Amino acid sequence: MSPSIKHNPSVIIMLYFVSFVVHCLLWGYLYLFWSVERRRAYWRHRNIPYDPPLGVIGSMDGVGSKKHSSQVYQECYQKMKGKGINGYFGIFNFYTPELIVVDPQLIQNILKSKNLKEFGAYTTRLRTHEQLFKPALKSVEELRSLLSETSVLEQQTDIYDLSRRFAIDFVLTSVFDIKSHKIYELDSKHLSHPKFNEVTLTLRRTLPTFFQLKDEFFTKTLSKVIGMDDLYNIGKMLPSDDLAVQSFIGEYETVASTVAFSLYELVLNKQLQDDLRKEVADFDMQLSKLESYDLLERVFRETTRLHPAISKIIRKARKTFALPNFEKPIDKGTIFVIPSHAIHMDPEIFPSPSIFNPDRFLQNNIESRGPSTYLPFGNDSEFVKMLSKLTLVSLLNAFTFDVCKNTEETIAMTPGGVFCTPEKGIFLKVVKK
Repeated sequence: MSPSIKHNPSVIIMLYFVSFVVHCLLWGYLYLFWSVERRRAYWRHRNIPYDPPLGVIGSMDGVGSKKHSSQVYQECYQKMKGKGINGYFGIFNFYTPELIVVDPQLIQNILKSKNLKEFGAYTTRLRTHEQLFKPALKSVEELRSLLSETSVLEQQTDIYDLSRRFAIDFVLTSVFDIKSHKIYELDSKHLSHPKFNEVTLTLRRTLPTFFQLKDEFFTKTLSKVIGMDDLYNIGKMLPSDDLAVQSFIGEYETVASTVAFSLYELVLNKQLQDDLRKEVADFDMQLSKLESYDLLERVFRETTRLHPAISKIIRKARKTFALPNFEKPIDKGTIFVIPSHAIHMDPEIFPSPSIFNPDRFLQNNIESRGPSTYLPFGNDSEFVKMLSKLTLVSLLNAFTFDVCKNTEETIAMTPGGVFCTPEKGIFLKVVKK
């Protein structure tokens, strides 16, 4: 060291600081390299075929910036199936290993197993769909009146935005007994839930202390439409974890998505819209009548096949156990993912899968596919089915729907979102009958 540097304390301190930073970066890189390699070996050590991870992002390349996670799971599904792997395989959701299951028998075993934690629907466990039917009749009538009075009638309406507001209002009113219609006045930005994405949920699994989502949802959305006492009561009714909130959001998102995409597909197929309107014209406000409509059921199923609000079903092992038809013991904490949307888009199961065709759900076609090929929900869907169908029947009996200048040929999903929500809404022309 030269004399000038040796007797200059500030230079010495700077050199020590630079040396410290360089060592930290080096050790950080080595730790990251070791951590990634260790994680890469997770499936290899278990002798399970896997999609090789790309650094710390694993198999999630493009999620959050260019792609929705459903697209990534579909790409992994097609890639592994192209390699002849048809039962199960491993991927990495960023840093988290996930076991992707596509074998029909294994799927059935997973959905039935009590050793796997279900990320289920908390809202409709409070009341059954039969109990919610009469309140739903009143709510959809209010929706019809609102749509009749809107200033954009016969021009263009974001039917997805309207359906989402309706579904939130219905859940608050009919499930939690909270009377508030302020949701229809709320700015659209407050209806989004940006923190519910693949990145934050993965971080939530890894660092639960630092990533709490429940308070975010309640303070940023519900607090703007209901009082603090009502907010507190909802908090008591829902379990104190983020999965409860995710399920709460998932139910109204599924209703909104199903109604909006059904109308979108009916706009693109006017003959089908006319046929469905004729079928439901004799609706007598009875649940049994609603459940009797064959074409309505097939439209509902085809919509939730092609446009599911939830693109995958997730289960987590509560303990180490043996799963029937799975030759390896299941470790506690193993995350199973059933890529339902990827299965729905498999041309070997559903020919020309991108085409909307309710005839796929004629009885003989259902039987030819076998079980576990149509999986739009990971739990009881009766509430979603009832409210979606009732809303469609009510709207079709009051309005006709057509394309408008902002109706898109292809609906892009919000990149990175947990739910399959349209990035720019779904705009349709609404005309009174």
